[in-house]
Amino acid sequence: MAAGGTKHINVTLIEQTAAAVKRLRDDFANAERIAGGASDSVGNGDIADALHTFATNWNYHKRKLTEALDAAHDKASTGAEAWRGLDQQYAQAYAKGGL
Repeated sequence: MAAGGTKHINVTLIEQTAAAVKRLRDDFANAERIAGGASDSVGNGDIADALHTFATNWNYHKRKLTEALDAAHDKASTGAEAWRGLDQQYAQAYAKGGL
């Protein structure tokens, strides 16, 4: 792109992305614990141990993914707000003949 070219930022799409990521994060965070109490119902032994290991790993990875989704939502929301603010500043400057 040549110097002084126009950039088109679809802020609505960024906002929609932030909202979708937040919904995904909320759905994911509210998902029931997988195999949480299942190891108790199958008794002792290898199956119970395997279910316990799975549940423990699931909770760890679920927490990590939830944190990543929180960060993605925050970045998208902050980006959309920044672009909206910049757009408003340019519009005001243009209206005053400053551009």
